[in-house]
Amino acid sequence: MWLFAFAILVLMPMVSRLNWDPRPIILRTWLVLGTLTSFYALIERLLGRNVLFSTIYSAAADPAGTAVQHWSDYRAQASFGHPIYAGMFFAATAVLAYLSFFESNRDRRFLILGLLSSAALICTGTRGAIIGLVAGVAIGLLPKLKRQSGTRIALSLLGLVGTFIAVVSTGGGEKIWQGVTGRFTSQEAAVSAGGRQSVIDLSLKIAEEHSWMGAGVGTSRSVFRHAGSTIPVESGPLQVLVSEGIPGLLLMTLGLLTVGYALWRSGHGIELGLLVTSVICLSGFNGFEDVPTTMTWLGLALLAARSAASGGGGLTPRSTPASPTDVAAQAMKVVGAHGH
Repeated sequence: MWLFAFAILVLMPMVSRLNWDPRPIILRTWLVLGTLTSFYALIERLLGRNVLFSTIYSAAADPAGTAVQHWSDYRAQASFGHPIYAGMFFAATAVLAYLSFFESNRDRRFLILGLLSSAALICTGTRGAIIGLVAGVAIGLLPKLKRQSGTRIALSLLGLVGTFIAVVSTGGGEKIWQGVTGRFTSQEAAVSAGGRQSVIDLSLKIAEEHSWMGAGVGTSRSVFRHAGSTIPVESGPLQVLVSEGIPGLLLMTLGLLTVGYALWRSGHGIELGLLVTSVICLSGFNGFEDVPTTMTWLGLALLAARSAASGGGGLTPRSTPASPTDVAAQAMKVVGAHGH
């Protein structure tokens, strides 16, 4: 998996030098996948079972279902393997959709996708991702508030909230909402919160033992296991603190703040909102070191957001996409240029 993530990071700069713009394609693909996956998560939550993937797991390597985690209140996970991963995807998709809605002269397709993704997010029962959605939309609107009167945007937000409440308060939505609120107030949620506090305490203890300079890049899981912990460092920033110490954490924080400030100054609200949502979501699970491919989808999300902010919402191609043969030929030219 790390090799795949590394290959993507190496190839991504090459893509930017091709003679066609991949961002509209990424955005349209994101919109289609977001819509289909949201529908699937809603159906999964209503049925209380992951029909497709539970069948695949049972028929493959896990007939007893021991590899699939279970909760007292069912949490949708779609095709992501865990509700937290699904929650991050749905939160980012909703932020992309809502902010694109405001940047694209109120294109209703974005609004529909935002509502679908928000409902799917609630089905995952992921508290951090829900906070990330709210914060991402709120902060992502700041650049637009600088340019326009906030009254119209505020009224639009109230309309979004009212529509969403109406959806989740009727029919199947009521069942979903009751299940999710039950998850937030359950004993299981309290145990989870206590576990996260123990992770914070142990992370600070380990960091202090290593003079706040870190135990070594990528070592947070092994260091935690050596300390007797049965759970990983379920926080991206804490992973960085344990592995790279205060210098690494400060460097990462400075980098994120610099990028965020640049996006705010340049008026790129969609990218700013996605960045905020991603950081909040990644702060709630071990994504930095244990799931490195989350960095890949973050990059794709920013490319999609850049397309949505570049006129027309990115829903229509700016030029005829090159054929696969042309793309391959252009890629070979780029490789040849680097070789010389």
